Amino acid sequence: LCLVGTVGTAFFAQKEIASREQALYDGILDSISVRSIRVSESYEQRLLGMAGFVAGSDEITLQDWSNYIAAIQSQDLAPEIWDVGLFDVVAKSSLPNGGADQSTLGASTDSESFEAEGEDVAVVARFVTLVSGRTIQSSGRNVLNDLEVGLPLRRAMATGETSLSLVMRNAYRSAITAGYALIAPATTRQPELESAVDTLVFLSFSTDQLLDAIMRDAGFPVCVDLYDGETMSPETLVSEYCRGDNKIETPYYEDIRVVTVGGRALTLCLKAEQGFYIEPLAVPFGIIIPLGLIITALLGVILWYEATTSEQARNLAQSITSDLEISRNRYDRVVRVAGVGFWERDYQSDKIIWSEQMWALSGLDPN
Repeated sequence: LCLVGTVGTAFFAQKEIASREQALYDGILDSISVRSIRVSESYEQRLLGMAGFVAGSDEITLQDWSNYIAAIQSQDLAPEIWDVGLFDVVAKSSLPNGGADQSTLGASTDSESFEAEGEDVAVVARFVTLVSGRTIQSSGRNVLNDLEVGLPLRRAMATGETSLSLVMRNAYRSAITAGYALIAPATTRQPELESAVDTLVFLSFSTDQLLDAIMRDAGFPVCVDLYDGETMSPETLVSEYCRGDNKIETPYYEDIRVVTVGGRALTLCLKAEQGFYIEPLAVPFGIIIPLGLIITALLGVILWYEATTSEQARNLAQSITSDLEISRNRYDRVVRVAGVGFWERDYQSDKIIWSEQMWALSGLDPN
């Protein structure tokens, strides 16, 4: 019973730990979904601030732009943000060689290109400020043809809403890293253009540092994979982030959340190993079972000792009872042979008790 109780207690303790760990995992999964939305909302707030600055300025010079960005960066610009910039929407006919002679947006040096038929407007970058604070003034290349940013640029121009790019690779970084650009319309001042928008602002950010910002308060060794879109496959995998030291190859917990950023779906897959919260009792079982056996053995020795002592006491009691019975029989025989009777008084009940011979000698009926 002791052994069963010990093992049973350990088993139910492990089940309770597993239940708490599952609840904690579900909580972290929900929190990364909420935090991803909050982080993206903070990006949109920065974009709206930039759009307000652009809309409130008649003519933005390089110095005006540099001073504004310096003020933003002094307010603790999020470390995951790469670059910020300002796009101009212009007539395509105003660009030399159709706007294909200069590379302006550092995030797409090896970008695939496409061009929409019948499109008379182009989008060129006026200013691109790197996270280092350096501002590049550029113009001449139609980034509307770039696959990564072309579609979201068109969406922002058509809907007037913030739009997320496709996965990009930043060429201005020391290591090629995956990221995204978030684009928002700023002003509408040129009614002669086919586009209702004439300037747009953007910021680009690293997916690795984005995941770090999302998982900053996780506090446990878990991993999260970021997939572009709602399909999870090696082709759509953008970034793998692990809070612990090692990558989790065979996760015990694995679930997903789909979040929408800038009109596009991103999938976050959270993975964790069993025991990421509290180590399960698989190893302590090696201590608990021998300990239970020792306790059981000690309890067995105690029970054996008690049983042995009780048996000896019973034997002694039986021996004394037998001796008393023999003595009583002898005494009865002596009384009958002698023909005498006896009586005794019970002082507790105040009764006098006669022997059978005493009744016979007195000639009285005991009944």
